[in-house]
Amino acid sequence: MKKYAFMNMTLAKSKPWVVLCVFLFWIAIAVIATSTAFIAMRGNSFVQWFATFQPMFVYYTSWAIISLFVYRLIDRPIKTLSQALVIVGLNVGVLAIMVIGMPFIIHYDQWQQWLYGDRATGFRVLGGAVFLFILVANLALKYYQKGVEQTRLHAKEQQKNYRLEGELNRIRVDTLMMQVNPHFLFNSLNSITALIETEDKSKAYDTTISLGDLLRLTLERSEQQMTTLGEELTFIEQYLALEQVRFSDQLAYTSEVDDSLKSYVIPAFILQPIVENTIKHAVGKTNRLVSIKLKATAGKEAMRLRVTDDGPGLGKHFAGSLGVGLSNIQRRLEILYNRNDLFLIEENSGAGMAASITIPVSLARI
Repeated sequence: MKKYAFMNMTLAKSKPWVVLCVFLFWIAIAVIATSTAFIAMRGNSFVQWFATFQPMFVYYTSWAIISLFVYRLIDRPIKTLSQALVIVGLNVGVLAIMVIGMPFIIHYDQWQQWLYGDRATGFRVLGGAVFLFILVANLALKYYQKGVEQTRLHAKEQQKNYRLEGELNRIRVDTLMMQVNPHFLFNSLNSITALIETEDKSKAYDTTISLGDLLRLTLERSEQQMTTLGEELTFIEQYLALEQVRFSDQLAYTSEVDDSLKSYVIPAFILQPIVENTIKHAVGKTNRLVSIKLKATAGKEAMRLRVTDDGPGLGKHFAGSLGVGLSNIQRRLEILYNRNDLFLIEENSGAGMAASITIPVSLARI
C-alpha cells in the first residue's frame, strides 16, 4: 500500500504526459478567459489581447501547479488525526495563497482593487470556485483510480483462482492415475492368475469382482475433490482386501474410527497413498506379518488421521524425501487448507512408520 501511494505521489515525475495534459488544459482555460474578456472589452488588436492574456496565463498556469500539488496531497494515506489536520491546513493555505497572494503577482499595479477593493469579491469567488473544482476533480480521479485498482486486483484474484482450480484438477488427475497405476493392476491380475492356477476359481472370481468394484469406485470418485471419512475408509478396505490376496499371511489391518467421525469431510484419496507406501516399503520388504493401523481422533480445532505400521521403519525405506504419492498428499493439503504443517511422517513408537494428517475441524464438518 505504501509503495502504491508513493507511486501516485510521484506521478507528476514519472509520467510527463500527465503534467503536459494538465498544463495544456489550464492554458486552454486561460485562452478562453482571455478571449471572453477581450470580447467584453471590445478589443480590436492582438496587442490588446496579448496584454490581457499575460496575467491570465500566469493565473491559470498557477492553478495547473496547484492541481498537481492537490492531487499528490489528497492521495497521501491518512492514518492519524494530525495527518488529516495537516492535509486540510495545506489545502486551506493553498487557497489563501491564490486568493491573497495572486493580486500582488498578476495585478501588482492595481493590487488594492483585487485584494480588498471593488474586484476583490469576484476574484475571491472565482478562486474558491476554481479550487473547489480542482478538489472535486482530484477526489473523483482518486476514487476512479481506486476502482480501477480494485478491478485489477479482482481480476488478478480470479486468475489466481483459475490457476488454483487448474492445479487441483491436475492433482486430481495425478491422484486418479496413482490409483490405477500399472503396478497396482499388474499385481492384482497376477494374484488372480495365481488363484486360477491353483484352481481356486471361487476366490479368483471374488478377487476379480473386487478389482472391478474398486476400479468403478475410483472412477466414480475421480471427479470429487472431497469425500467423507466413511467413504475413504470403504475404499481403503477394498484396496487392502485385494492386497491381502498377495500378502495373505503378511498383512493385517485394523481401524479405530468412531462412527461419529465418518461424516467428516476430507480430501478424496488422501489415505490410499500412505497405505500403498506402507505395503510397498514395509510389507513388501519383509517376510513377517506387518500390521497396519488407521486411527482417527477429533478435538475442538482439528481431526487427526494417523496410519501406523510395525514394519522396518524409516531407516529401511525412507530416503530423506517424500515420494510422488506422499508429496502429492502434502501439496494437496497445502493448497486446500493454506497450511504446510498438516502432513507428518515419523518413526512409530516401538517399530515401523507413522504418518499423520491433520484436518481443521471447521473445514471438516458437513
